[in-house]
Amino acid sequence: MTRVFSFLPFGRAGRVQERGSTLSRVSRTCFIGCFLTLLASLGCGAAAEPETGSLSVNLTDAPGPYERVDVDITSIEVHRSADPESVWSPLSSGPSRVNLLTLRNGAELPFGAAQVPSGHYDAFRVRVSGASVTVSGVTTVLPLDRAVSVIPYAFQVATYDDTQVLLDFDALGSVKDQAGRLSFSPEVSVKREQRR
Repeated sequence: MTRVFSFLPFGRAGRVQERGSTLSRVSRTCFIGCFLTLLASLGCGAAAEPETGSLSVNLTDAPGPYERVDVDITSIEVHRSADPESVWSPLSSGPSRVNLLTLRNGAELPFGAAQVPSGHYDAFRVRVSGASVTVSGVTTVLPLDRAVSVIPYAFQVATYDDTQVLLDFDALGSVKDQAGRLSFSPEVSVKREQRR
């Protein structure tokens, strides 16, 4: 590119003209760069932070005839309707041993909470890894007939809402007595849902 200079005594105008031309190019480049950066940030801002809500679960239980019913809960998970069947979001960081009989008479145990994508959900899943019962001071380890309980339940988590679900872990229904042979199969249902 050919530069045109105008000469005055001592050549100062030429230097001024050249500097002005360089500053003009730098200003244009900075302006274009800032403009493109602004467009990029506006375009990406919405996708960078997905909308989420808070979901927490508590456990409770109805009365039963045992002194203790201890269960090792490995995890509680939730399934979003839009996700594949195999995709579950964890709400607890188990395993955790719980005496279900401490949850009688309206007592509740906060068991898990997480930020999950907002949307429609259709099920909870409870996994256990062991169980035992205590009767007359004698504790018996129970074999597991089933280690997973899937609870179909349709509900919605709204953006920025705090959704709380109360799961009823039925100790009496979970302990199976077949001709004197005791075993364990988790029976869980949704007792209450509320939002704050």
